[in-house]
Amino acid sequence: MFIRHNPSRNWKHLLLASILLLGINAGAFADGNLYQTLLQSSAMIVAGDRVGSGALVDAERRLVFTNYHVVGENDEVKVVFPQLDDDGQLLTNRREVMSRLDEISVSGRVVARDARRDLALVEIDTIPAGRVEIPIAAQSISPGERVHSIGNPGVSSAMWVYTTGMVRQVYEKTYELANSQVIDARVVETDAPINQGDSGGPVVNDNQELVAIVSATSTKGSLVSVCIDISELKTFLDGDNSTIDLPIKTMLDELGYTYELKSNGDFFVDVTTTEQRTIRVEIDADIQVYNGRRLRHIRSLLTTFENEDVPEWLLRKLMIENGNRKFGNWEVWNGDAKQFVIYRSDVNLEADPSEVKAMLHGVATVTQAMIDQLVNQGSNEGKETGDQETGPSLDTLVGTWVGKQSTNGRDLAYAVSLQADGSYHWYVTDGEKALLDNRGSFSLEGDRINFKDRQESFSATIKLIDSDKLVYESKILKIEMNRYQEKEEQPQLTGTWSAVVKLADGTMARYTLNLENGRLLWTVNQGQGQPVVIEASYSISGNTLTYSTGGSSFTAELSLVDNQTLVYKDQNNALTLKRA
Repeated sequence: MFIRHNPSRNWKHLLLASILLLGINAGAFADGNLYQTLLQSSAMIVAGDRVGSGALVDAERRLVFTNYHVVGENDEVKVVFPQLDDDGQLLTNRREVMSRLDEISVSGRVVARDARRDLALVEIDTIPAGRVEIPIAAQSISPGERVHSIGNPGVSSAMWVYTTGMVRQVYEKTYELANSQVIDARVVETDAPINQGDSGGPVVNDNQELVAIVSATSTKGSLVSVCIDISELKTFLDGDNSTIDLPIKTMLDELGYTYELKSNGDFFVDVTTTEQRTIRVEIDADIQVYNGRRLRHIRSLLTTFENEDVPEWLLRKLMIENGNRKFGNWEVWNGDAKQFVIYRSDVNLEADPSEVKAMLHGVATVTQAMIDQLVNQGSNEGKETGDQETGPSLDTLVGTWVGKQSTNGRDLAYAVSLQADGSYHWYVTDGEKALLDNRGSFSLEGDRINFKDRQESFSATIKLIDSDKLVYESKILKIEMNRYQEKEEQPQLTGTWSAVVKLADGTMARYTLNLENGRLLWTVNQGQGQPVVIEASYSISGNTLTYSTGGSSFTAELSLVDNQTLVYKDQNNALTLKRA
């Protein structure tokens, strides 16, 4: 078979091929330049056992962005910028970089988090030479435009891996990650191949401007990647944290509540009941929709059962309580080897402050009433006569118990104070520093005592030997403890005592108490503001400190743990002070 030769046609094909070849080379050259430019801003983020990506976004404030799900609840992270080897070549071997992590990383602190936007900002100590902040695009990218990114995927042995793709769509999306984190943000959907480790990395357009932040990839389809749109980062940089419900925060501030704000947006509020007891109540950040109504959960934790189910007698009691309740319900939540007994009620999102306040107080009051019942009844509820477990009563245990034990060659002193209102204070020291300083509430179930603080719960068995001696046994500690007997002589309190405390807003405050010649001087330094100073005369009777200022009298309980450690507790403060 012969093919007819057509010089004119071949010439046109050759010209077209040349044009296409030139176009490809030009694009490759442009992408190479873009990669080198983007590399100057890119970073790897190491937060505990999590590894992700990020980029320098504000050189003046030394801010690097990444994903919330990369840093999680870690406060301290390590940030690694691209490094050159001894030959001046980019160091891309992941194993070598990780082996030199402490040597080449920069320390960083997570200064802002937004779980709903899946964003976090890390303030680094220093910016290495040659690093520049990434320029931010003036507006969002559009479907059909090309995007580029640099990340550190765990599936690759290399680092600073380049990825490109096309924008499929830009839209509002709500989705859930494998860690149950729910994200609600404006996103850029692309067909770029994204893997674990790329999370938090920069996504730029052809003009080398930041247009998105890598977030996740779809497990249901191929080449479907989700990135957080630049509009969300801009708003976050301006201080708008979508995770934090500002109306709730403002309301709590106006009502004068003491609260702790978690990075996921949950509020933990200290609510005082009518019996002047404090119960910690949680306002859930997530909003639930039921029959067209937008609701928010308000709940409190009654107790936790580790490696065991909630007893049948308690379940029956909670069911009866639920039948008599006009609002809220007792619920049992399952966790990892734990079961949590929760009291939960719902409040409308549009509720005014008085309604929210009433709901907080109601949840706290119901929880406190159940605590009182459990303390009084122990574990005898619902058991047959002759099959009852007996244990120490609350009255028998109220007081302070102390013991000593040698652990790993160190002599440790243990002290636990159990109060009639159901509160406790655990303190452990090696004589030089506090190894444990823990407070919370406790309840009794037969010979078992259950402790609960803000983060966790634990339990132990107690065997009374006599009225002044007991054996305390938990999973990690077995110790004989004696009732602490107050010394008749007045404790030596004169001098200066101080403590540094991290407040709910993240700032540090230094409390200094000076007791000399019948005069008290309280000084509180917070941030850069003027210190608060209180000066007054004082008297001490037993463990009670009384002082007067401004026409008002104040009292506080003092407990001298040792000659160097003083516990100060009044209506608003509970401080462990060290002798200065």
